[in-house]
Amino acid sequence: MGLFINNGNPVTEQQFIDYINTGTVYTTNFTGLKALTNSDIYTGVNIIAGDIAQSPFKPVDTTTIDESLLHILNKEPKENQSHYTMMYAVVSNLILTGNAYVLIHRNNDNSVKELEFVETQQVNVIRDLATGLYRYEVNMPYGNIMYKCDPRDILHFKLSTTDGWLGRSPLLSLNDEISLQTNGLKVLNNFFSKGVFSGGILKLLNGTVNNSAKKQIRDDFEAVNGNGGVVVIDDSQEFTDSKINTEVLKLIQANKFSTQQIAKVLGIPVSRFGQELVNSSDTSQNDIYIASTIAMYESSICDEINLKLGVELELDLSKLRQDTKEDRLRRIAEGRVKSEFAQALTVNDAREYLGFTEIEGGEALLGQTPETNENKTEQEVDVNEEELGDQSPTDAGEDRG
Repeated sequence: MGLFINNGNPVTEQQFIDYINTGTVYTTNFTGLKALTNSDIYTGVNIIAGDIAQSPFKPVDTTTIDESLLHILNKEPKENQSHYTMMYAVVSNLILTGNAYVLIHRNNDNSVKELEFVETQQVNVIRDLATGLYRYEVNMPYGNIMYKCDPRDILHFKLSTTDGWLGRSPLLSLNDEISLQTNGLKVLNNFFSKGVFSGGILKLLNGTVNNSAKKQIRDDFEAVNGNGGVVVIDDSQEFTDSKINTEVLKLIQANKFSTQQIAKVLGIPVSRFGQELVNSSDTSQNDIYIASTIAMYESSICDEINLKLGVELELDLSKLRQDTKEDRLRRIAEGRVKSEFAQALTVNDAREYLGFTEIEGGEALLGQTPETNENKTEQEVDVNEEELGDQSPTDAGEDRG
């Protein structure tokens, strides 16, 4: 049975608790899928979900993992579903609802058969009041199927949890900021939709009318003249156009506060929202973003997988850090690293990066090719022979007094 306290719309258990405590219901205008109608929130969700989804899992150093399980996690969690697709959905739901669920389907030998993502609204988390233990009821969106799962049979990822079992969306803290941004956009939309006719005062020169008559006259006047252009009135009316304060419109258009707050709550550099950074570089901000925001999601995801599947995994973030082999070679080729590091490459490493084939003797390090007469220039050999003359190298190097 649902509880209706918000214009007839059902609310969740947590929303009811919030209502009892604060008198406010945070509706899905700020969380859930409806939050994606805000462009800044969509951008933030897309950035974090995309960054994590493109990072594959890898075993922690000094540990091993069954290759079939690693294939399920990194290639095809479920039939015809890729690692990127599932992880993008997981992280998106983490941000929008604070929770994300993945069913663990097992073989008869208890090994993992496949992993199936389930939307948050399809899962009920139930606590036994007698034992305090939790269980999950999963209503599948197909086949009239319902699973009753123990915690070991479902991956439950969560953010900002206050009880250790249920997460809370970080978007709940953006209630006022999103309202401010939404209302400002409504003012702009209202202004541009009405064009030159933005309102005014219609004075009736003869007689008096009651409120219902005034409303009818106003509606009739807007129906005839509301689309802009020429305003037509008779001798019994006088219309005065309202002056628009364009400074207010400029202020709304220049407002970056809401975007900055959304970036702050989600832990994303504002430069990724199209705004300029002040007193910092993109590289330093990206390092902070990976070390704080991405690390938080990595811990939430990997800890749950390690707990339920009995493996030790972490995310390979080398692509986000721009620290792949190709990235390192590019920085060397652009001269952005010390020459000592460049000399750690072999000749064939450099040729491979430049698209050339390997050559014989290409295993020598760059800048450290042995100095022999074969690789000296003809001029260098002639100069050395002239200095020695008829003397042997031993005679030339001794003073016999």
